[in-house]
Amino acid sequence: MSNSEREAYRAKAEAKLDQWAARLKQIEAKARESSADVAIVLDKAASELRERIAELRGKLSEERADLEEEIEHLIKSVDGAWEALKQRIGIEE
Repeated sequence: MSNSEREAYRAKAEAKLDQWAARLKQIEAKARESSADVAIVLDKAASELRERIAELRGKLSEERADLEEEIEHLIKSVDGAWEALKQRIGIEE
């Protein structure tokens, strides 16, 4: 998967999480307006959704950190290969 594809996927996932968070606010507002029994059920659902959103945001952050680490490793590999090539063919800077 290319970096641009990953970024597009990440942006899409973040947009979906934002939609869920907005829906959660709607659920919470309805819970405040509902009877006590319904409010308990809606509050529980909202709590579970809040936890899931937080978990998924954490996974997106981990993926971003992993990607940055891979890029740094790639840069070091390319730099090392360039240095080896310069030495082999006698290029001085």
